Amino acid sequence: SMLGKELLAVLIARKVSDSFYVDVNILPQTMPETLEGIPAPVTDVKGKSYLLRLALRGIRRLQESEYGIWVGDEVTSASLATGAAAMGLVQDGRAGDETLAETTGRVLICNPSWCAAGNARDMTAPEINRVMKLTWKLPLHDFLDYLRGGKGLGNHVRVLPKGWERENKALATTLITSYLKNNPTHVNTLESQVTTAGDVGEPWASQRMWENLIRALAACFSIGEEPSSQLCYVMIEGCVGEGVAKSL
Repeated sequence: SMLGKELLAVLIARKVSDSFYVDVNILPQTMPETLEGIPAPVTDVKGKSYLLRLALRGIRRLQESEYGIWVGDEVTSASLATGAAAMGLVQDGRAGDETLAETTGRVLICNPSWCAAGNARDMTAPEINRVMKLTWKLPLHDFLDYLRGGKGLGNHVRVLPKGWERENKALATTLITSYLKNNPTHVNTLESQVTTAGDVGEPWASQRMWENLIRALAACFSIGEEPSSQLCYVMIEGCVGEGVAKSL
């Protein structure tokens, strides 16, 4: 809630708060078909019938808004079927026959499986390979600042400048391609890294995540971070795993 309030303050200052919407989905209570789109019969003007996969109202609201965030909460308590249905939405913004705009963020939130509600589980290898995993705890000094009426976590919010990806993607791409040329076995580490039950739910490198990492690093560079900064390391580890991150 602290971060949400600060984000809203930024949107109000930029006069775009009316164009912002957040769609929160409690995934243990969400059926797979509500994420993949519910089939509905449609007949066109020529009398031809077909099925249209309709997304829920929340997805429609996100499409109608200029900015937004789709949130899938409690993913470690969700069924495997719901988790699988969420993968296309998280990675590519697809829900049924609808596609979310690039300005719509997609976030999965969960507690670790050992303290999550219900019959909790670890995220599967395909699920974790579509998100940047950030392990996070609320810092005490931020919580105390918030209780005193301060911004709390909002003190750390930085806004990406316009053109952030276009102006910084080349550097990020050069760094990643140079690394992969010298470490070709790290392009995909599924077999070598996700081999035991303890590795389940941990990030691993794939072509998909290297591409995602380039965008994440471009975002970091756009706000003045150096490639060797702690923030960049967190992004790298969250995308491709601790082992690869240490060598990069």
